[in-house]
Amino acid sequence: LVNSVKTDRQAIQNVISEMLVSNGFSEIMTNSLTSSSFVKNESAVKILNPLSSELDILRDTLMIGGVQAITHNINRKNDDLKFFEFGKSYQKSGSTYIEKEYLSLWMTGNYKSESWDIKSEEVNYFHLKSLVESILARCTNNNYNLTTIEHAHFDYALGFEMNKKNIVKIAQISSAVLKQMECEQKVFYAEIDWDGLI
Repeated sequence: LVNSVKTDRQAIQNVISEMLVSNGFSEIMTNSLTSSSFVKNESAVKILNPLSSELDILRDTLMIGGVQAITHNINRKNDDLKFFEFGKSYQKSGSTYIEKEYLSLWMTGNYKSESWDIKSEEVNYFHLKSLVESILARCTNNNYNLTTIEHAHFDYALGFEMNKKNIVKIAQISSAVLKQMECEQKVFYAEIDWDGLI
């Protein structure tokens, strides 16, 4: 029974991955270690003997790694980007360690590239919201409520609540975070609680 559950979960993940790729997204895999300079909370899981100050804690969100990947690409003149990643985040609650899996999405630059018959169209919040709604429609029949979210990492954000739990966050990453990470473009981000959804 356990194996069948894992197989079903993997099958759903494969379907969503294919859907994202068909919508122009590229899958990335970022480091689970990050810098404490990006994480300012008490629940961070610190590494006892870090190799460097740049990799001294376990990530509590996939957001940072994706923005780093975007910055790397922009610095190499690749400005129109759509990334996704299935990955785990880590937090500490008292003496307990919490590991959760998320699906994260990043969009920046132009949604459509300019050609002789099409004007370029910049990525916006609603492109990402529409995509998230398509993912939810494929994964669950549950209804959701939309809520506003305030977070230091976001200029503005919307939450999708199911069964009184926040399953999805969609946001424009704050200019302060982007400046710290030397990213010069607006970045839109979605974080789906994959463990909570599937």
